[in-house]
Amino acid sequence: MEVFEIFIALLTTILAIAGLIGGLIYKVIIKRVEELSTVVKEDVRSLAKVQHHIALATVHLLGGYACWRDYRDMKRKGKKKKIEKLNLAIARVREAYDLHANHLYDQEPENEKLICWVKNDLAYYLAERQRYGAALTGDDALAQQLAKYCYDRICKYPEKGEAYADTYQFVQKQFNNKQ
Repeated sequence: MEVFEIFIALLTTILAIAGLIGGLIYKVIIKRVEELSTVVKEDVRSLAKVQHHIALATVHLLGGYACWRDYRDMKRKGKKKKIEKLNLAIARVREAYDLHANHLYDQEPENEKLICWVKNDLAYYLAERQRYGAALTGDDALAQQLAKYCYDRICKYPEKGEAYADTYQFVQKQFNNKQ
């Protein structure tokens, strides 16, 4: 009988130790899973925010381009109507720039391409407003800054190099010839 009692006591002790170790391992695993879950949630939230800015910047940019095309294609509508379309194009692209492009990390190549697209279009439209004689205070400095940003990336994005160079030259011509 003594052997049986020793065996039961030993088995109970071993099971208690195993339960304790199992419980500790479980707690460590649960804590680590919670930490990883928090990190993943933050990463997903951050990625969703970036995708949100990319989508809305693209929508505003395309809306601005549509207004630009309307402006460009207007015939005999009068200066006031034309400048309204141009200002609407600028407002749309300015929203893409102010509200979205500035929130994108420009070290990501796809983000930087979108940022360049927004900045190039906005610089060109601001220079066009200057050419039309309706520039606002601050258009000069902003257009020059935006055009320079894109111009400095011609080698990085050669497929857009001609557009960036044309915009840069147009901005220089419009704002350096003002009186």
